[in-house]
Amino acid sequence: MPTSLNKKGFTLIELLIVMAIIAVLASIAIPIYRVYYEKAKLTEVINSMGTVASSLQHYYQDCGNFPSINGGVAIKNTLGVGVLLGDRITNMQILNGTIIATLNNISPKIDGEQIMLVPDTTGGGINWSWDATPGFPKVLIPKR
Repeated sequence: MPTSLNKKGFTLIELLIVMAIIAVLASIAIPIYRVYYEKAKLTEVINSMGTVASSLQHYYQDCGNFPSINGGVAIKNTLGVGVLLGDRITNMQILNGTIIATLNNISPKIDGEQIMLVPDTTGGGINWSWDATPGFPKVLIPKR
């Protein structure tokens, strides 16, 4: 009398192939995820700098020049806008209209680096452009 074996489950080779596919996908996805994670943390800094830029633009239109300011309290006293220093920004200063923020708690490769919002006053209005210190990854510098 022939016996039939009911095989249920996966073979070892099938499991190893699935694990290899997952490992390849993870090795591709993790670096991409890390860049988006850093960009999300950097958004807080970008928003703070944008708020300061807006107030600085009003100051320039009223006074005709840019102030030189160092620190969050001085920025609040001069421009009337609060800057939260500590978690993502260790220091913010304004030199000749350029807003400079020193970064903290974003990622080890950019902590301590500076990101800048640079004004261009040619043509009557103010056009802002982003820049950063040389060690700052280009992919993390905002486009506009």
